[in-house]
Amino acid sequence: MRVVITGVGGLVGRHLAAHLNPSHDVVGLSRQADVTVPNVTMAGPGYAPDHLRRVFATADAVIHLAARRGSTEPTAAFLPDVALTEIVTSAARDAGVARFVLASSISVYDPSLDLPWHEECVGVPRNAYGIAKLAAEHVALHHARASAARHGRPFEVVVLRLAHVYGPDEDSPHAIPTMLSHAAQGRPLMACPPSERRRDLVYVADVARACALALEQTVPTGVYNVGSGAAASTYEVANVIACAAGLEKPTVVPAWSESAVPSLLDLTRAREALGYTPAYNLAAGVRAALAFRWEHP
Repeated sequence: MRVVITGVGGLVGRHLAAHLNPSHDVVGLSRQADVTVPNVTMAGPGYAPDHLRRVFATADAVIHLAARRGSTEPTAAFLPDVALTEIVTSAARDAGVARFVLASSISVYDPSLDLPWHEECVGVPRNAYGIAKLAAEHVALHHARASAARHGRPFEVVVLRLAHVYGPDEDSPHAIPTMLSHAAQGRPLMACPPSERRRDLVYVADVARACALALEQTVPTGVYNVGSGAAASTYEVANVIACAAGLEKPTVVPAWSESAVPSLLDLTRAREALGYTPAYNLAAGVRAALAFRWEHP
């Protein structure tokens, strides 16, 4: 199968490409011209519609990962992501691509809803990022419906709502990559006090496998949650990282407060339709991430 991945240079994109190789022919797209990913044919920078149609003309499937991250910016900052989803989805449909996988986010859910969250309960997202992700979902699902009605050919859209993704080679100022970096260097960890505010954290290898299942399984157009099946507070994550690295327990900083919004995804639909079950619990994911960092200091 020839698979095109947008945003292939990101955390999920790199691990997904490695997971799909060598069983699939992987083509990568990125905004930057200098992005390279092992065993991936880069199709040139940018997402101009004509360029996308040429790239998609020989593709069996497209996985759309390209998007900016964030949580505090205004809605206008994320409107380009919605527009890009429209451009990418339209080009894939027009090129006759049969399967389109869209990476969405746990951020589409309303935090006031009871946990765990299942796909039919969305409500109002808490921030602009979640609003944009929900809008992107509707754009892609609209094209699936319109293709069947107007063009008489299937255009299957599988939306994967990803929990909070972490991985071994993420370079960002967020809490988990920072703690993993410090632990890999043998530096003591600090954390906010223990809290009941726990988040669903999913290891990137599980996300890559879920994307592959969305390509390979015969499933109807729809939305599917992809998470870990469990949740942890920042202190609990720090404690697991410290234990895996052979460090003392994290030092609690009373002035720090847990800012995480409690979250947990219901994985029933993904398990039954995709055959997805997470292979990594938090301890296993942390061990894998630390092993990578020790091997690649």
